[in-house]
Amino acid sequence: MYDVMVFDHRLTGHRPLDSKAELTRLLFGYTTGNGQRFAAQPEQVRFVVRPGKDSQGQIDLTGEQAIVRAEGGEVIHFVYHAEGRRREGSLVRIGNGQLRVR
Repeated sequence: MYDVMVFDHRLTGHRPLDSKAELTRLLFGYTTGNGQRFAAQPEQVRFVVRPGKDSQGQIDLTGEQAIVRAEGGEVIHFVYHAEGRRREGSLVRIGNGQLRVR
């Protein structure tokens, strides 16, 4: 299980992830309704191992490393906090070979 940290230029450091939508935008990029495209920025994402018995053998991952592992079939489980509550998500490869944040 990982905590997800995102680089914030205003803070000149990493901060906790705000939402799964933010993670999706950073890992895969997005296009706005008016056609403006924003490139993926996986280098700004860090998956930091959470302490505990389930973290045996896990190492911290960059966004790029998490994508490669997920493409290889590994499910990347993570925790984030939104609206004052702890939430869990995962980065997985779905049936058609695409990656999805769930």
